[in-house]
Amino acid sequence: MSKLTEKVKKKKKRKARMRLVSISSIGVALGFLHAVSAFYLRQIYNVKTLAPAWRITKGEILFSA
Repeated sequence: MSKLTEKVKKKKKRKARMRLVSISSIGVALGFLHAVSAFYLRQIYNVKTLAPAWRITKGEILFSA
């Protein structure tokens, strides 16, 4: 019976460890996406503020290349 309880405990530890790893990897991915989106939005804002005064859209600036 003790081998069975050891196996169950080992399985629970493994499950808890995998849950922790998955939550932390999701957190890292969300942090990375947040940083990238902040950088991208900052670049759009800088392009918009440096644009000339005539009527030119952000789409024309960003996708003209």
